[in-house]
Amino acid sequence: MGRPPGPGLPGPAPADEPAQDRALQEALEHLDRALPAGWERRVVLTGADPALVAGGADAYVLARVVERCDDDAAATLLRACRRGLRPPGRVILLEAAVRVRGDTVALGSPVTRQRTLGEYGALLCRAGFALSGVGALTYSVSFVEAHPYA
Repeated sequence: MGRPPGPGLPGPAPADEPAQDRALQEALEHLDRALPAGWERRVVLTGADPALVAGGADAYVLARVVERCDDDAAATLLRACRRGLRPPGRVILLEAAVRVRGDTVALGSPVTRQRTLGEYGALLCRAGFALSGVGALTYSVSFVEAHPYA
């Protein structure tokens, strides 16, 4: 059995509905096709323990992890990913997309931490990243891509 999560760290992912699991799997498959050639060293993280971040990856894909962390825990995890990246690596966050009001969209599910794009940018900046891109992979899963500051 794994060790219990620390302050601000989530436990295991909440039980998602099958449709959400399928949407996340579809997003990961789309991402596999979209990553640049030569990025064989890709690590998909589904938990928020920074100690589990292995070094030497071309990309870290955090699949619905950051939405379950408070800002401090998320920044700690992102800093661990930054230390482990090989240049010119990227961090890619896969998060649920939720329409909040009007045409404003936040990322994160209604039962987890929702952040606007500006809040994601500030969080990434705290961890030494710059926002590279954002978009939808599927109807319900969006991505946020970031690269380390030079």
